Amino acid sequence: MDYRSTLNLPNQEFTIPMRAGLPTLEPELQARWDEMGLYARIQEHTKERPPYIFHDGPPYTNYPLHMGTALNRILKDFVVRYRSMAGFHVPYVPGFDNHGMPIELAVLKKFREKGETPTKPELCKACREHASFYIDLQIKQCKRLGQIADWEHRYASMDPQYEGDLLRQFGVLLEKGYIYRGLRPVVWCTTCTTALAEAEIEYDEHASDSILVAFPLREDPNGVFAGRPHAHAVIWTTTPWTIPANLAIAASPDLDYSFVEAGRRTYLISSGLVESVMNEAGLSGYSVAGTVHGSELDGLVFSHPIFDRPSPILMVDYVREEEGTGLVHTAPGHGAEDFLTGKKYGLQILCPVDANGVFTKDAGEFAGLPIAPEGNTRVIERLKEEGLLLDHRPYQHQYPHCWRCHGPLIFRATNQWFLSIDHDGLRERMLHEVGKVRWVPAHGVNRIGSMVENRPDWCLSRQRAWGIPIPAFYAPGDPEPLITTDIIDAAAKIIDKEGVEGWYTATSERVLGADFRYKGVPAAKLEKETDILDVWFDSGCSHLLVLDKRPELSWPADLYLEGSDQHRGWFNTSLVTGCAIKGSAPYRTVVTHGWVLDANYKKMSKSLGNVLEPMEMADKLGADMLRLWAANITYFEDVAASEGLIQQHADAFRRVWNTLRFLLANLSDYSPDHGGRMGELDRWTCDQWHGVLENSRKYYDAFEFHKAWDEVQLFCTNQMSSFHMDVTKDLMYCDVEDPAARRGAQAAYFYLASGICRSVAPILPHAMERVWDKLRELDPSLPGSVHLADFPTADAAGLTDEERDRWVALMKLREEINQEFEKRKAEGGFKDSFDACLSLKPPAELGPLAEPETLAMLLKFSAVQLGGEVAFSAAPGQKCERCRLWRQDVGSDSGHPTVCARCATVVRRKPA
Repeated sequence: MDYRSTLNLPNQEFTIPMRAGLPTLEPELQARWDEMGLYARIQEHTKERPPYIFHDGPPYTNYPLHMGTALNRILKDFVVRYRSMAGFHVPYVPGFDNHGMPIELAVLKKFREKGETPTKPELCKACREHASFYIDLQIKQCKRLGQIADWEHRYASMDPQYEGDLLRQFGVLLEKGYIYRGLRPVVWCTTCTTALAEAEIEYDEHASDSILVAFPLREDPNGVFAGRPHAHAVIWTTTPWTIPANLAIAASPDLDYSFVEAGRRTYLISSGLVESVMNEAGLSGYSVAGTVHGSELDGLVFSHPIFDRPSPILMVDYVREEEGTGLVHTAPGHGAEDFLTGKKYGLQILCPVDANGVFTKDAGEFAGLPIAPEGNTRVIERLKEEGLLLDHRPYQHQYPHCWRCHGPLIFRATNQWFLSIDHDGLRERMLHEVGKVRWVPAHGVNRIGSMVENRPDWCLSRQRAWGIPIPAFYAPGDPEPLITTDIIDAAAKIIDKEGVEGWYTATSERVLGADFRYKGVPAAKLEKETDILDVWFDSGCSHLLVLDKRPELSWPADLYLEGSDQHRGWFNTSLVTGCAIKGSAPYRTVVTHGWVLDANYKKMSKSLGNVLEPMEMADKLGADMLRLWAANITYFEDVAASEGLIQQHADAFRRVWNTLRFLLANLSDYSPDHGGRMGELDRWTCDQWHGVLENSRKYYDAFEFHKAWDEVQLFCTNQMSSFHMDVTKDLMYCDVEDPAARRGAQAAYFYLASGICRSVAPILPHAMERVWDKLRELDPSLPGSVHLADFPTADAAGLTDEERDRWVALMKLREEINQEFEKRKAEGGFKDSFDACLSLKPPAELGPLAEPETLAMLLKFSAVQLGGEVAFSAAPGQKCERCRLWRQDVGSDSGHPTVCARCATVVRRKPA
């Protein structure tokens, strides 16, 4: 007889395929989700639940998704899917950031290639089309990654209503007294010819020209240098091009300074730096002729090393004895501290460099030279000609660069629009709010706190066209701006209808009214401000324009989740506007992730050829594999990505997939209507699963997705594959006289398959939807998608403490027996444990599990004899042809001489 045909073998036609086939499966499921309106269905299903407001930080729309944005989108989807399943209502409105220099430059390049020069309205219209293309592309790519969102009602910073409302928020800040226009040093890109925000600055290695310069003594009213010939103050700088703008030398009143004699000169240098400075200058034969306290230098005046003008000593509190000479070259037009010192002492704010980085006429003999490299070189040459250059060498250091063109930046004093960070105690209020927010990882509080504590006033103006205009007016030749909330509102109403293009086509009379006059000048002759608002203002106000205006949302957000660079970007600017306008932070929790690097932890770059395209990986390996990589990395830090690293997670995926595949294959003849009382083994496994669920929920809640995944995949490996499924195979395949036991085991299989499927659905939405489809075939009452189901809870019958203790003891015994059997397996000539009979004295804690038949099943031996030390002998009897176990009752049924009595009974009961 073909006894194999009488077994209840797994139904391979019913279960999920051996290979998930993700690249093919995923687009099919995504099309189904679109057709069924999955996002809307989830919102309807959860609408009565407590809201969880997750505000989307808008990515810039100038490029397709790269690995960094793909990671960001996947992590966000984990949150949305999990929270929706875990008892919350999670409306998720995706956003897009559209204004700014990168898009403007990309579009201008296209015009130049055609030999055209666009008007500002034409330029803005083309920028809008450019951004729209990338919005559509990014939405398509996000969907391919499996991200669900309200794509039909996304927000974009270039939507005319958004643009108009942005101006109104600017008006609120103006009315509250935060906005001012003034001369300040700002970080400036001479290539892009605009001021930059803090978040637009990248720091990279740069070789600067380091110089030591001697400034000759000009006036010594206190006789500090009395009797000391040829006195000079020594300064150090890495920006020689700023020497033409020098107006003073800063010194510390708290440091001691030495008179250093070398050759025919006396040099003034901070006492703690004498040796290093003289060594760099190559003046080994020097001597220290005395010291003077810094406060006594007040009143000394030295001469500019090139021009005939004074450079007085000024007392400041920021000079340190860590680097340089202890005397700081001060150019008020080219540095934040220099500027404040200049304002304090009434110095001219001299900035002899234009927007393109070229010396102006105020630079005297250097006028017309670009500051780099020609101007820098010529200044050094002139210092050498004057005999005042003590040292010149390259200096390698971290230097600010433009995030767009990657060129080195300068500080340049210009008239700009600012938001005051210290007005009305704003800085202190921001710091207070920072302490109330939950930062993940926790050290994020230190990063954002430090940035708030040290940030300068926010330079809001940019010298571009594609952005939100600053609606100010000027009388001809008068630098005083005219700006009021009424003017802002009038401009906003135009922009509501026509977009920012409307500002450029609107006449001053249309905005102000035909009869308006300012300082006696009629509206028609007033000049419009040409600057626009910093693009970070666009996104920094998103919480006000999205959370406060969408009926399904509310303010503040429960969560912001972005890259760690946003501590100085979006998190920071949102905090500024939130505290200034609403009085508190716009978020309760902030989660950050690191950069995505290549396999060697180097920055991905097209020029290096090490860029990994997420869409290519999705089409080749499957979006779920990309998501599994994202779930397995410690994303709080910088992470590595490559095709090989993504594929490394395939084994873990297969462990979970194969567990579910086995469970489903053994459920083809099962229906929940069958009932089935779980045995103690089943209840023990479910009890273990409940512990996994408890931990998994905890890790999901903590945004530690790698730990949530590990809990489940390790359960599938250690508890299911290595124990429960292995032990219950005989029961499932061979049946018993009481089929209720098999039905009980199937009930456990169904319960566990459903739980495993739902618990990893936020991470593997496509693969688990495929599993869910099979479960719905068994139970049509299940929701139409796993993403409409609830996250699993511990709702099955558990164990008593006594039962749990004996299973803990059993698992410990099982491990010890397995280790011992592996040692003796070869010498006993056993192929596997079913060839053996185990002898042992079971521990008392096992209770009823110590029955020989029960122990044989749980420990995977054909027979167990109680008593004595652990020993292994040949299993008694013969091997049953059907169940493959050694049994002494094989042949007891004459009609089936090659099978055991249990199998003979089952075979006779089965229909022919």
